[in-house]
Amino acid sequence: ADSRQFYREMSIGTAKPTQEEMQNIPHHFINNLSINEHFSVGDFEKEALKVIEDLHQKNDVAIMVGGSGLYINGVIYGFDELPPSDEKKRAFLEEQYQLHGIQWLQKKLHELDEVTFKKIDRDNHHRMMRSIEVCMVTGSPYSQLLQKKAKHRTFETIFIVLNTDREKLYAKINSRVDVMMKNGLLAEVKGLTEHQQNNALK
Repeated sequence: ADSRQFYREMSIGTAKPTQEEMQNIPHHFINNLSINEHFSVGDFEKEALKVIEDLHQKNDVAIMVGGSGLYINGVIYGFDELPPSDEKKRAFLEEQYQLHGIQWLQKKLHELDEVTFKKIDRDNHHRMMRSIEVCMVTGSPYSQLLQKKAKHRTFETIFIVLNTDREKLYAKINSRVDVMMKNGLLAEVKGLTEHQQNNALK
């Protein structure tokens, strides 16, 4: 349930499992897309549910590894049906953000939907843009479209959470970044910069 391991063009920075790690263990949603394809968390919800259903024809257990909490929540609880992205409105919002900064988005969202404005991460311009876009497309506040009811799922979820001492965790992260740099992370990033406007790289 990683939000970037789908994409074939980025492997080092996303810490994809290696071929050796995937040997004899079927993996899904690894290298199945290009960064030039649009793939949303809603798409992941639908496709992951199909995979889980197929797996449960032969196995009682399927393991979803995180990854992104948002993507995990999409599979376990589901999302409300929201309108698809409107390219013209999204381009307008992107232009306003580039011209006037995040403050413009904050002010606009406050005008259109004060409830969402109070709850949202106001430093996350992507989330704010999507909320404003939904308000503009539907003519209703984004918050009114959210039912916040978990969808029925045909499977039971068991959560297993790994934890460790913070100092050990940071040492592991630092070590992993050093290994990534040795494996060519800088070159991978340089090769992706010309595609930085793609949704996959935001």
